[in-house]
Amino acid sequence: MKQVLIGRRVATPSSLAPNYIGITQSAYGWATDVPGNGQHPWSCAGTFRNLLVTLSAPVAGEGNQVIIALRVNGGTTALSVFLNEGETTARNVSDEVSVAAGAKVSLLHDPVLSGVTPMFEVSLEFESIVENESGYGFAGGAISNSTPRYAGLFYSDTWTATARNNENVVATDGTVTRFDVGVSAYPGADGNGYDFIIYKNGVAQDG
Repeated sequence: MKQVLIGRRVATPSSLAPNYIGITQSAYGWATDVPGNGQHPWSCAGTFRNLLVTLSAPVAGEGNQVIIALRVNGGTTALSVFLNEGETTARNVSDEVSVAAGAKVSLLHDPVLSGVTPMFEVSLEFESIVENESGYGFAGGAISNSTPRYAGLFYSDTWTATARNNENVVATDGTVTRFDVGVSAYPGADGNGYDFIIYKNGVAQDG
C-alpha cells in the first residue's frame, strides 16, 4: 500500500546546528542537542521514496545550502535534498530507503553555512511490504511523570491533559496490528514505569 506523508514545519529550527524532527511533525519537537529526541518508531516494514521539499524563502548567500534528509535508526540516508542559493524547491526521486518494522525514523534539517531557518513543507512517499498496511508516527514531546496525558494515535503535536483535545477520527474500517513507543529516558527509580494504552471512542482497549 502506498501512502503520501505530508508535514509542514512551522516552528523555527536552529540556524547554527543540525535539527531533527518526526517525519510528519508540524509545530513541535525540534531537537538540536540529541538527534534521538526527534525520532519515532515506524510500525510497518516498507520503503520510503520521493522526497519533496519546499522552503518558505529562498536560500540566501553564495555557497550556502540547506539539507533535508530522512534519517533511519540514527543514520542519515541517501533520501535527501540539497537546496542552494536562490532555491526554494528540491525533489529526490532517485533514492529509496527500506526499513524494517520498528525502525526509528526522523528528518534532518541542516542549515550548513546559510545561517537561515526558513520554514518548509515536505512530502514523502511510503510503500508497505504487506498489502493494505500503512504506518503512522509522531514525536510527541514531553509526557508527565505524575498525571495521565493523551495524544492522537495516528498524529498529534503534543500530549495534553484532556483526551478529547487529541482524538483522531478514523475515516475507514481497519485493524491496528502493531503499536510502538519510544522514550528518551528511563522512568526513574525501580518499580516506576509508563503505560501506553489505546483508547477507542473514549474506552481503553486491552488488545
